[in-house]
Amino acid sequence: MTMAMEAGFGLQTWKDAMQLYGSICYAASPRHLVIGSDGTIYKCTVAFNDPRNHVGHIDSEGNLNLNEDLIGLWTKSGEETDAECRDCSFRPPCQGNLCPLERMDGRGKRCPTQKTQIVQILPLLAHEARASISANP
Repeated sequence: MTMAMEAGFGLQTWKDAMQLYGSICYAASPRHLVIGSDGTIYKCTVAFNDPRNHVGHIDSEGNLNLNEDLIGLWTKSGEETDAECRDCSFRPPCQGNLCPLERMDGRGKRCPTQKTQIVQILPLLAHEARASISANP
């Protein structure tokens, strides 16, 4: 990461991921839907063949028919079902929803890199902030 920063790459992606809801999967967002060419509506672009991902359909009249129970599988917060997530200091960005599919499959949870590598990331962010202040007094 240091080499990338020294080469001029910014750290905005890391900063964004540390903001409120910055580390949740797009499929965990209630507003995110994927519409297939046949009118099938999905939540996730990784699991098209998973029946839990077939959350609705657009009928021939153009009506949106959604299965709220299936959508809920993707959008309920992991922190609602995991006490460790509920007590986590990184909960605001993640909400236990880095990957709802992993949670639904019982593969456990995976924490965001920004949490697991915080010891390496914070000094880089601090260095960038100091450099920005020095450049713009």
